[in-house]
Amino acid sequence: MSEREAAPSVLVTDAARERLRDAVENFPEPIAGVQLSLAGRGPEGLTHRLTLVDEGEEPEHDATLPLGDELTLFIEAANADYLDECGDAGAEGRLLAELTDAYERVIYAHGKLDRETASLLLGRVESLAGGASS
Repeated sequence: MSEREAAPSVLVTDAARERLRDAVENFPEPIAGVQLSLAGRGPEGLTHRLTLVDEGEEPEHDATLPLGDELTLFIEAANADYLDECGDAGAEGRLLAELTDAYERVIYAHGKLDRETASLLLGRVESLAGGASS
């Protein structure tokens, strides 16, 4: 994506826009806008990160989306193309995201995966694999 191309499809609700506006207005330093970036993927889909962008520190390669009242949403260039491609991945995508989340909790956070959850995930994987071979 080249500099300042059109922003990918991003839905910002009125309630979210109001909360962003409040955060910017109550910040002690002048803010140019808010940057949207992807923080990861979980069972419910993508996880987003919002960061306040100081005036004069605007990311030059990010796409911009005006949110009205001098508030700009900067869409991180590294992930902008990906945002448009990330629709609902269906049952398979949700299952793989849950498996990834469970794996990361156990491996990186030294968490536990209870037997019942593991059994349910395994059953869903077996069902998916059975459906794929037909």
